Amino acid sequence: MTLTRFHDDGRLPIDNGASERAIRAVAVGRKNYLFAGSDAGGKRAAIAYSMLGSCALVGVNPWAYLKDVFEKLARSWPKGKIFDLLPADWAEDHPEHLLPKKDLPSPTDDAEEEPEPTPAEAD
Repeated sequence: MTLTRFHDDGRLPIDNGASERAIRAVAVGRKNYLFAGSDAGGKRAAIAYSMLGSCALVGVNPWAYLKDVFEKLARSWPKGKIFDLLPADWAEDHPEHLLPKKDLPSPTDDAEEEPEPTPAEAD
């Protein structure tokens, strides 16, 4: 089916490598989640994966984030301020730990150049 779509619309990529790479972590994780040890272990793993996923989404260095949050929790962080420790809120107070954003290609990077006219077209 994909090859047929590619044949109909040449703008589509001939392979789906990008989408395969995008879901790789989910597929690998799905297999690993089976070995959490117990229901409680699975819930704890889900919390950890969610926190790390939130760090990635916000662009926070997860090592610096976890180190700081664990230190604050060990020093009896107030329950009323627990939401301040979520990655998005934490990033506002710790901009030095934001990861550099990757250079994203602009839409014009892939734009094709106009072909040179052939001598017959130039007339």
